[in-house]
Amino acid sequence: MLKQILSFTFIFCFAIISTAQNKEFLDKKFEMSNSQMASYYRISTEDPSIGLTKYETYYIENDSLQSKGYVNSKNPDRKSGTWQWFYPNGNKRSTRSYSNGRTVGNQTFYFEDGSLQESYSYNKNVKREMPYQYDYYKSDDGRVLIEKGNGTYNGAYRGRLRNEIDSISGSIKNKLAEGKWKTFKNGKLILEEEFKQGVFISGIQYKSGKKLVYNDFYTKAVPEMSMEKFRRKLKANMKYYHERIDIDEQDYVEKLILLIDVNTDGTITNIRVQDGMGKGPDEVAIRAVKRIKGKWKPATLRTFPVKSTFAFPYTFESRGF
Repeated sequence: MLKQILSFTFIFCFAIISTAQNKEFLDKKFEMSNSQMASYYRISTEDPSIGLTKYETYYIENDSLQSKGYVNSKNPDRKSGTWQWFYPNGNKRSTRSYSNGRTVGNQTFYFEDGSLQESYSYNKNVKREMPYQYDYYKSDDGRVLIEKGNGTYNGAYRGRLRNEIDSISGSIKNKLAEGKWKTFKNGKLILEEEFKQGVFISGIQYKSGKKLVYNDFYTKAVPEMSMEKFRRKLKANMKYYHERIDIDEQDYVEKLILLIDVNTDGTITNIRVQDGMGKGPDEVAIRAVKRIKGKWKPATLRTFPVKSTFAFPYTFESRGF
């Protein structure tokens, strides 16, 4: 009997330790606050076994659930799995899917009375940007504009370019963008784009009374110098540091991925190695990049510069990259 009691006590204590809870108060902007100024409170429950923390946020006014879902325990800004949001009256506001902080899969939105407003999924061909793969859309005035994947979207823009675009419109056919789509900012036409079966064909940007034709919806970040010159400089810099810290290149033949964050102004930050080989060789690669002078061309989305991550494969072999 004593053994059973001790076993039960151990299991109970282990459960408490493995799922530690914490309560936080948040203001209207969901920033940390005190109980007197808060609009919400959040209960976080960490589960070390899966590396995730469950967030349950409540309205202080009536203790009803505002949202629930999981985040990465080490990077709380990165949502994971299915998240749900609710109105103060308890009706569901939206359901969205995430993978390591990125929005993926089906997204569903509801009006406050509980009726369906929007249902769509992201189109990977257009880099998680509107237009999406629409299945259903009902406007604020009650009109059903898209049903069973066919109709017209005319409403607010949601995407990475919220500072440049606030509304967007175009036709949907079989859930995919079809024909001409227009984007606006403060009522002014910014872009006209052509789509065929959800695939971007071409676009026109209107700026300062001029038209700019573009054929790439998204372009990757690249160094302003040629890639070949970048490779040569990187190899030379690596050799320089190999010799300084006495690393034998023949000891490191595994291919690695060098990751570089490129900002919208062409500057680079957060240089790192994906699945590196240790402090010595990884530091060589990072220092080698830092020694390369020159700006970068940022990635562009719909002609607008966006922050991105440049991935560059390399090895430590003496015969080169």
